[in-house]
Amino acid sequence: MNNILNNFDNNYFYIDEYCSILIPIFRYIRNLVTNDDLVNYVNKILKYNQSLNDKLSFYSFLIDEVKIDMNKYYALYLNYTFALKEFYRNSQIIKETQIESELSTHKFKIEYDNLKEKYHLDILTSCYNRLILKEINEEIVEDDTAVLYFDIDNLKTVNDKYGHYVGDLYIQTFANELLKHFKFPAKCIRYGGDEFVVIHPNTNDAEIKNNVKALEKSCAKIKKLGGYDLSISSSNGYYFGDGINKYKDIISKADAKMYLAKKEKKQNN
Repeated sequence: MNNILNNFDNNYFYIDEYCSILIPIFRYIRNLVTNDDLVNYVNKILKYNQSLNDKLSFYSFLIDEVKIDMNKYYALYLNYTFALKEFYRNSQIIKETQIESELSTHKFKIEYDNLKEKYHLDILTSCYNRLILKEINEEIVEDDTAVLYFDIDNLKTVNDKYGHYVGDLYIQTFANELLKHFKFPAKCIRYGGDEFVVIHPNTNDAEIKNNVKALEKSCAKIKKLGGYDLSISSSNGYYFGDGINKYKDIISKADAKMYLAKKEKKQNN
């Protein structure tokens, strides 16, 4: 096998001829070599061979037959999904919206979604991180979806006075309260250091106000953190979609309302 692969480097123009026999050879030797070896062989082959059908054949062999570890070979799984999408687009069999449905029936889709969600989680707070927004920023926000923007009050003061360990605890505690009061189907996202965005579909103004009020009451009950006398509060603003504006626009509007609320709070104090 190594001789064949080494030959690719010198005679890569023969690769299409080799590809027709390689998967049967792989099946024959799969118990004689490691999964790492098989993945390396495939990567070397695909370095020269850009045939979409061959890509799908090799990826399918590794995923469906060899059952390679998804966590270890996450990039390969992603390449497989991209190749599937490209295949369907090129063949014009189904529309883009149907591609996702086709992929959802694939054996590793549940594992893929779980892993994808893991990579979208903020380690400190267990909220989503802002990477998830990159996938939806350009989508239109429906009129029954609320976007809330929260900014934790006085985090800089806490960091300066008590240190970043207590500052992290301050953020974690607020995030825990946020997750308690905005549950599925809402998504709580850590947008920045002390800023959070909540996307809440299928809701209304009364429900949002009740949830925000409950969150504020819950935070007000906290009197100690890290052994220090500390309370938690936040400023917020929210905005509903209108079926016209995109998420990035609605988030900006919610941010602006939060800023006004924070400014008003400082003036009143």
